[in-house]
Amino acid sequence: MPDRKSITQTTKSPAKLNTKFNERLISYAVAAGATAATALSLGQTSMAEIVYTPANIQITQNGGLVSLDLNGDGITDFLFSNFFSRAVRHPPLGDFTAFLSVMGEQPANAIGAIESKNELCAGALVPGDRIWQKSPFGPPKSRVLLGLSGGSAGSTQVFCPWGGQTTRDAYIGVKFIISGQLHFGWARIHTVGLANATITGYAYETVAGKGIDTGKTSGPYDYSNQMDSKPRTLGELARGAASR
Repeated sequence: MPDRKSITQTTKSPAKLNTKFNERLISYAVAAGATAATALSLGQTSMAEIVYTPANIQITQNGGLVSLDLNGDGITDFLFSNFFSRAVRHPPLGDFTAFLSVMGEQPANAIGAIESKNELCAGALVPGDRIWQKSPFGPPKSRVLLGLSGGSAGSTQVFCPWGGQTTRDAYIGVKFIISGQLHFGWARIHTVGLANATITGYAYETVAGKGIDTGKTSGPYDYSNQMDSKPRTLGELARGAASR
């Protein structure tokens, strides 16, 4: 039968072991919780989200500037205008001139652009075209033409992708600033000649610097496509615009 000293030692040892074990468990739990919180935070930060807004915004000929606020923060991101005039006595405009244009309202905002007959034109994008950091954009805050036509009934010159189309639905790619950070987006434009133009919807990517595909209205961005994609050059976009 063990003496009192042996019993005392026997009963104290498990208590010390349990204390150390509990301290380790608490330490592991804290570390695991911190790791999980970090992973969750990183996951939320890297998850891109598209915000889409259906619209029916008329860009009326000679109706003044039309503002577009892509993310609804009360700050105008882009301004559209639709101009028409007859100028018989002012060549080389000839009998008339008409142009539909868009410009970035804030200093860093810009529109995906191409060149057409020495004019800076908005690229007419089709669904699924990628807008990201390697896309060709016009200079920040510059005016970009969607379509321009001028001359007379017998000799009319047409410029830019929208200029020569009777009816057209296409997208413009844009980049703009939210709280000091660069975001990408698109706007869908419906035109009937250059007399009638309507913004029928627009979208942007909530994560700064992440790309967006034209026409995509929800869900995360597919980063694998971005990594595999060869950026389209101005020349490629111009050739595409000429065929559209």
